[in-house]
Amino acid sequence: GLFLVVALVAVYVLYKVKKERLPAVVWLSAATLALAAYTFMTRAHDKHFYSFFALFAFVIFDKHVRLRLIIYVSMMAMGITNTLYSINYQYGGGPFLSQGAASWVSMVSVAATAVLVFELISEVYPVDKKLMVPKSKSGEGG
Repeated sequence: GLFLVVALVAVYVLYKVKKERLPAVVWLSAATLALAAYTFMTRAHDKHFYSFFALFAFVIFDKHVRLRLIIYVSMMAMGITNTLYSINYQYGGGPFLSQGAASWVSMVSVAATAVLVFELISEVYPVDKKLMVPKSKSGEGG
């Protein structure tokens, strides 16, 4: 369901994006799809999580550096938490994680996926960061 929606957005953005932005948008689309696969698929989803880091590393310094660094670091923390939770669930009596940790991992993953989808869409429809409205052709919001 939701993974298919993200995939359709990625394909649409790749079709509509300007040629000079295409290489960076391809990497961003691939990273977004990897993160969406991790977030929305239910079985054996961890394999998609690790590919997100390799793909996202190619676009982390392209633009919106601060936001992308925050996403990268939060996803690393989430990956460690997810791994510890999996060990705890698999072997029982693990380190310190409870069901609350699984909820935290899910919330961070959904939020990061939503931000990357927004960034994908903003590649085609630029957004004025101050007003959060689409830019007009004259450069003014509205």
